[in-house]
Amino acid sequence: MSLDELLGIALQVAQASGKLHKRLLEWAEWLGQARAYDSQYLALVEESGAELWTADERSRNQARQIGIS
Repeated sequence: MSLDELLGIALQVAQASGKLHKRLLEWAEWLGQARAYDSQYLALVEESGAELWTADERSRNQARQIGIS
């Protein structure tokens, strides 16, 4: 994918909520993550039904293990 294609993607800003923060902490605990910021993506994917795109192989493998594509 080129930079022009990336810049052309329509992005939607997600509002952080207490429910989302609680869920991302649950994800972090389940995945044994010391830092919860990676779990934010999983919580957002779960809440929005979006696809998870990442170059982080560890996060990708963990997501696959729990059924997130």
